[in-house]
Amino acid sequence: MAGLPISAVASLVAARYLYDLAETEVGEGAGRKAVLYLLLFPTAVFLIAPYSEPLFLAGAVPAFYYARRRRWLAVAPAAFVAVAARPAGVFLLIGLFVEFLDQRDFSRKSLLRVGAALFIAVLPLMAYLTYLWVIRGDPFAFLSDERVGWLREFKGPISAFLTTIRFVGEPSLDPNFRIAYAGELAAAAVGIAFTSLALSRRLWGYAAFMGSTLATLLVSTHYFSVPRALLSLFPIVLLVASFTKERGRAHDLVLVVFAPLATLGVITFTRWLWFF
Repeated sequence: MAGLPISAVASLVAARYLYDLAETEVGEGAGRKAVLYLLLFPTAVFLIAPYSEPLFLAGAVPAFYYARRRRWLAVAPAAFVAVAARPAGVFLLIGLFVEFLDQRDFSRKSLLRVGAALFIAVLPLMAYLTYLWVIRGDPFAFLSDERVGWLREFKGPISAFLTTIRFVGEPSLDPNFRIAYAGELAAAAVGIAFTSLALSRRLWGYAAFMGSTLATLLVSTHYFSVPRALLSLFPIVLLVASFTKERGRAHDLVLVVFAPLATLGVITFTRWLWFF
């Protein structure tokens, strides 16, 4: 039961920092929109469910908020929380490092602060790998578990794409899973599109964070939980808010698309059906 209040509080923290980030980077009024888009995201049910997404966002959003203000000592505890929430938090560190490179401040003081921040942030991952090495004899045992328990391992991107397409049309699969695999393909396209948009706007840190995260998801045996992963890629809602800032109808259209999908997600999840 503790997972529910922890997720709720973590989501509030993420929303607060997302608001400030959007207000300062996109413009006045964008904060409300960005938070609204996050809370109505198609997979927003995981913001309250006892999953790792809320805790990750509670660390990732503040980490970028402080990084883009060059407050690297404040980045450390936030990034620590994000990496502690999930091993894939290491991709956040890639984004933060690229953000530092983009700032082009290579003074000794900055290098020391960034180095300290990233070192502190990676400690949870190192502790986890050490733990697995001690009890399992393999620091990357979680990859073996993925292969044995979920039949997933690293494959080429074309193979992963074609396998996912095949699952969509596989008549022997439950319709719930076939629809879910179609959602995986759609989510992958959305993720690639927003990563490309971040690149076109020279938002290098955001693009590195999103791109590295997506890359690992698109080289698996098949696409799996990509829509849920998009929830963690908070730059998406910032980019949507920047597009709808002066476009009222576009804002309404986003809500028309997001709200029903989010509602469907809650219904699907609470009925114990597969929802990413």
